[in-house]
Amino acid sequence: MEAAYEIWEGDVENAVDVPQAFVAPVQLGLAQPSTPSDAEVVWHNQTHLPYEPWCTSCQAGKARGHYHIKVPPSEMALPIVQCDYTFWSNEGLALKSDVVVIDKDRAATSLTCYDMKTGFSLAIVFKKKGPIGYAVASVGYFLEQLGHSHLVLRGD
Repeated sequence: MEAAYEIWEGDVENAVDVPQAFVAPVQLGLAQPSTPSDAEVVWHNQTHLPYEPWCTSCQAGKARGHYHIKVPPSEMALPIVQCDYTFWSNEGLALKSDVVVIDKDRAATSLTCYDMKTGFSLAIVFKKKGPIGYAVASVGYFLEQLGHSHLVLRGD
């Protein structure tokens, strides 16, 4: 049996024939999906569980979707600057109805800005969310230092 899987690197005159006991593997075809009854279709359409190969919704859900392609900074029409608030707490998180809740009055607030073209970032920590003079001035100074004549400012 092993002779069938060895690679021969010698002369043709010294070659050994494949043993007669060698049997080619049996090739199996793909299983064909069965056609379900109307009752099975109605039952399956309630939850689409388990996956059924005959169900077009199951097939679409398992397929690869349209994904976002990362655009290189050199190909961006306008630079994008993203800004977002983050709330930091020493007390941990309180769970309420499966939603994470932080008491924002007792948490430190930070504003983070990130320029996707240059990779420069800004982070400011202050007491509460809102138009605080220091935060507005800092973001304005950050945007000026980036040197873009036009940009897209993206936030929530």
